[in-house]
Amino acid sequence: MDKLQVSWPSNVDGEPPNGPRRPPPTLGAKRAVKIFVVFNLVQILIGTLAAIPSVMATVIHAAASGEAPGDSYIPVGPGTVVLVALVSTVLAALVALRMTRRTLPGSIRSNALSSIGWSRTSTSQAAMTAALGAAVALLYMLVLVRLFPPAADRALGPLGEAIKSGGWPLRVWALSALIAAPIEEFVYRGVLFSGLSRSWGRPWAGLFATVVFVFAHLLEVRTYWPALLSVTSVATALVLLLIRSNSLVPGVLCHAAYNAVVAAAVVGSAG
Repeated sequence: MDKLQVSWPSNVDGEPPNGPRRPPPTLGAKRAVKIFVVFNLVQILIGTLAAIPSVMATVIHAAASGEAPGDSYIPVGPGTVVLVALVSTVLAALVALRMTRRTLPGSIRSNALSSIGWSRTSTSQAAMTAALGAAVALLYMLVLVRLFPPAADRALGPLGEAIKSGGWPLRVWALSALIAAPIEEFVYRGVLFSGLSRSWGRPWAGLFATVVFVFAHLLEVRTYWPALLSVTSVATALVLLLIRSNSLVPGVLCHAAYNAVVAAAVVGSAG
């Protein structure tokens, strides 16, 4: 059966061609949690730095008008929110990847990252998992949303406001949704789940990774239970896919297909 190659060429790690193969390095729970925390802290730091101009503008405006700083606030626009979210996620992912590679050195060809699911999968499995992600997204968008339409006055998260505003912020959000899929699979399932499973076992590590993943999306889905149900279902399926295949590829494709269908539906309905 054909295999889907998910590694790229890299330099040889220096082992003799016919020498004994060393066991692949592993990522422990403590290091995994540290990488995960740093990933989130980098995003928070970038978001905080991005908010400074808005705070300064508010202070300057208040001083010029004679108001107290707390009486007026110049909000951050939805376009700025989605751009900051995109940039912070990518930069945080690069930091997490760098930390992971310091723990798991060696060439990709020597299976240095196999312990966190950086491995091949069959093309048939890849196609099936992508179809699964698309099916769950279609079930959510075509069935749940139509049966239980969201209230017009419900509270939205920052990204929800960007979606509602339409225009280029909406398209940046759609791009962010596609980019987020491989990044989140690497961090939540590759690093966090794989690291914790060596200390807690796969069931508890999978439960924890799923809860944390849902919590990370809670700001956007908390006021609409079908969205919360959909995110929880996808998060559970992604852990099960990794456990079954020992590869991140099925989860990445499932996640990407889900996000792509949702993003296409939202952009299409807004256009």
